[in-house]
Amino acid sequence: MEHFDPLGIHTGVSIVAAPSQNLSDDNYHMLRTAALKVIRHFGIVGECNIQYALSPDSREYRVIEVNPRLRRSRQIAHLVGANEVDVRRARKAFGITPWVKPHDVEFDDQGTMVLGSGVYRIRSSVEFPWCAVTCARWIRGMGHKTIMINYNPETVSTDFDEADRLYFEELGFERVMDIYELERATGVVVSVGGQLPQNIALRLKDVGVKVLGTDPLMIDSAEDRHNYVLSGAAMNVVWDESTLEHHLTAAAQVNTDYPVVITKFIDGAQEIDVDAVAHKGKLIVHAVSEHVENAGEHSGDATLVLPPSSLNQNDLARLRVIAQKEGCESLQD
Repeated sequence: MEHFDPLGIHTGVSIVAAPSQNLSDDNYHMLRTAALKVIRHFGIVGECNIQYALSPDSREYRVIEVNPRLRRSRQIAHLVGANEVDVRRARKAFGITPWVKPHDVEFDDQGTMVLGSGVYRIRSSVEFPWCAVTCARWIRGMGHKTIMINYNPETVSTDFDEADRLYFEELGFERVMDIYELERATGVVVSVGGQLPQNIALRLKDVGVKVLGTDPLMIDSAEDRHNYVLSGAAMNVVWDESTLEHHLTAAAQVNTDYPVVITKFIDGAQEIDVDAVAHKGKLIVHAVSEHVENAGEHSGDATLVLPPSSLNQNDLARLRVIAQKEGCESLQD
């Protein structure tokens, strides 16, 4: 592949042409031979990405990056027809585990893990890093070691002094489990990082991880989002039977593992948000906000008013009862 932009433009924002348009056959085979030497030198097994800087006026080149592409346990399990948990056990049995450079700070406890929110996107913005930082500070204030996992450099949660141990890693099940087992953590907080930590909460519980706060079974019963598309992708409004049949057929061709969600479209309704903190099923504090736009406008694009201006005391009391019946633990929206 050949970059349209000159060397120095980040790969993520550069235009890449494949196959290359200006690379001569001689230079192509020269770089290919160099790539094989690099792979043999580092003993790379599997996939690898090598980035070169090539002079346009000569055969002079420099290797500027070598990135091995490692496979996840889930991918290996799929290739060999096994279970992901069995692959993890085999990997540990062979001693293939993450290595972390140790430091001289010691704690009496193994630490509590706090999962951050990852990159900013719809349903995950600055409010979640604020929650994660506040949670970590409270844990440290109680005299416990804190372990933060996040990979967003824009957030305060990834500052070096906000946690006793920071892992700048992805928030997938496999990586979280690697860190949990390595640290032998006493528990994991998933309720302050938004959607990504909640997506893996049930899987963490199933393999014996102590999830602090709301029980993952309660999270799953309240929102089964990890089974459906996020942020309204592949959504359609259906007005007649033939259109419904068309979209159901298309959905089955994309994925048959998960159900299709059919929701009655509510016209002219008001949308209300209730943010609350609960403990052992009892509401400790809650706040009610009302949307200026009618129901159907995404919360990320809507205007919210706090306190609500058009709700009476009976409405507010009913909303509190509904929130109480959710029976959640810790934070809820």
